[in-house]
Parts: sequence; structure tokens; C-alpha cells
Amino acid sequence: MDENTLPSDLAARPRSQEGGVPVPFACEHEDGGFGLREVSKRRAIRCALSRICGLCGISLGWPVAFLGSPEEVDDNALHFPPVHEACADAALSLYPALGAGVLAIDGPPDAWVLLTTGGAQSYHEVGYRPGDVLLGGRESAGVPDEVHASAELRVRVPMVAGRRALNLVTALAIVLGEALRQTGGFPS
Repeated sequence: MDENTLPSDLAARPRSQEGGVPVPFACEHEDGGFGLREVSKRRAIRCALSRICGLCGISLGWPVAFLGSPEEVDDNALHFPPVHEACADAALSLYPALGAGVLAIDGPPDAWVLLTTGGAQSYHEVGYRPGDVLLGGRESAGVPDEVHASAELRVRVPMVAGRRALNLVTALAIVLGEALRQTGGFPS
């Protein structure tokens, strides 16, 4: 792809020594370092929660595109955050091996576990695996319907009737604690 045809926000990204290509937003670490074949966990989460393009780092509108290998498509587990269509077109020629790994795990998650007030099971009634990824939506609106429908597990933190709900961070911490307990993930 010609430099003049790159989307301007993607063209403005810092360049890698490896081929001089723009560093994808989702591959840049907070300290300024990066790995073109390594998605930054923090950046991927930021992209997902704030609707930011994984390539150029600018807010997403509609439509969006998803990048992944045929295996990721077959598994319905795309590892790279959503991107603008124009950025996806550029990526197809710029980044042949984009997005190895997801959220700092080696392969697709074992399950997407959604914390939701509409969860079918209480968080302590399910078995967690080390490769599970916990999701939580906005406190005011939850997650989009398609995210809710695609989660393999939907769990809730039981509450006393008539009481206000816990805030999202507190509820996620409770569920994460149980998942770490079950999987032996607490540090010694």
C-alpha cells in the first residue's frame, strides 16, 4: 500500500524499525515500547471498553472491521480489537502477522465470561479455567446485545433484594477473586 493511501490517523502513528510500518495502537505498551506481533493487554481492553480502533487509536464509528486468521474466524474468536474499515484495508497489506495472542494469553480464551445482572448462574456456582476472560459492560447500560449473546458464560453476583447493585469494579473483583481461587492463580 502506498504511503499516500494510508488513512491519515494510521499514517501518523509511530513507526517500527521492522519494515517502517505504523505501530498499531493495540500493540504499543504504556512505556512506549511495542511488539508488532504482540497485543498489549491494557490497550486491547481500552479499545474494547472505549470503542477505539486497534490500529490507529481513534474512536470508532460504524461500520467496523475485524481482523483475524481463518482459524480465528472458524473458532469465532478474533484476537485483535475492532478497527475502522479503512484501517483494516491498510492492515491487509501492511501487517501479514498481526495480532498473535489475545489479552496476553497464547491462544483464544477458554471462555468469555460476562458479569451481568441477567446472569443465569451465580459467580461461585461455575467452574473457571485459567484461559477464561472476564467481561463487564458499562454500569449504566451493560454490554451490547451481540456481546451478551456471544458470551459462553453469564454470571451474576447475588444481591439482597431491595439493595442497590455493586459497582462494576467491585463486582468484577469479587468474580476475579473466585476465578483465581479456583484456578490457583493467586500469587504465593
